[in-house]
Amino acid sequence: MDEASTPSIDQRVGDCVDHERRRESMANRTVATHLGGQYETAEPPWLAYTIAEAARAVRMSDEYIRRQIKAGHLACRYAGRSVLIPVDELKSWLDSLPSER
Repeated sequence: MDEASTPSIDQRVGDCVDHERRRESMANRTVATHLGGQYETAEPPWLAYTIAEAARAVRMSDEYIRRQIKAGHLACRYAGRSVLIPVDELKSWLDSLPSER
C-alpha cells in the first residue's frame, strides 16, 4: 500500500471521533424517543435502560442513579453483571419525585 492511499493518524483519529459523535447522537435521539421526545428512530421501543442510558434520559449523573437504586428508590433488574432499569420503573420513580422544592 502506498503512502497516498494510507490515511494519516490525524485522519484515522478524526474518523473515530466522528463515529463516536454519530453514535452518541443516535443514542440521545433514541433515549428521547422512548421518553416521549420528538425524535423518531427505526429501533423498537426499549423495555429497559442501562444506568448510563437512564441517567441520560432523566439528565442526572450515573452516580445519582446508582445511589437511588442502592437506597431502594429506583427498582432495577440484574442480567448477569448488567444492571437494567425497566422503563416503567424509571417513569414511576420520576413521577414520585416532588414537584416543588
